[in-house]
Amino acid sequence: MPYTVKVADNYDYMETGYTSGSYPSVEEAVEACQRIVERCLEKDYEPGMSAQALYQRYRTFGDDPYIVGTPGESFSAWA
Repeated sequence: MPYTVKVADNYDYMETGYTSGSYPSVEEAVEACQRIVERCLEKDYEPGMSAQALYQRYRTFGDDPYIVGTPGESFSAWA
């Protein structure tokens, strides 16, 4: 059973989103989610920005990946 990574927009949570891809294992799906989050953090980081400010910016404007097809498994970018 494939694990599908979908991405919601924190800014417009229920209105927009896309499918990032499908992966044969939950581990690969989690890695894909982590890459999406890292890309957002790198894009939004400004020199001198605190970790707290970057996190808040991510929670307000970043991409929020999640995995479909994972009974008992989850991924939380916010955590």
